[in-house]
Amino acid sequence: MIKLQDSEQKLKEMLDDNRLDVMNVWNTFKSFANQNVECAESALLFECGIYSFTGEERFHFSFVRQFVVEEDGEYSHMEQLHCEFLYEPVEMLKSLNL
Repeated sequence: MIKLQDSEQKLKEMLDDNRLDVMNVWNTFKSFANQNVECAESALLFECGIYSFTGEERFHFSFVRQFVVEEDGEYSHMEQLHCEFLYEPVEMLKSLNL
C-alpha cells in the first residue's frame, strides 16, 4: 500500500520520462488508480474546459485522483493529485462549449 504522502512520487515514477503523451499518461493514470493508497476513500475525476487560472486563457485537460483523509475516524480534508495538460484554446476547443 502506498502512503498518501508518497503517492505523487509513485505516479511520477510510473510515468517515467513519457509525461507529454496524453495516451501514455492516461494509461499510466489508470494503472495508478488501481494502486491502494492509505486514505479513507479515493475517487477519480476528469476535468476539462477553457479557464484563465494561469492568467492566460488555456484549455485545461486533467485526470485527477482525489483522496479523503480522516483523523480519529472523522473527516479531516481532501487532497488531489492532478495530471494536467494545458493547450492553446484553438477554435475547435472553444466550440466544445465545456
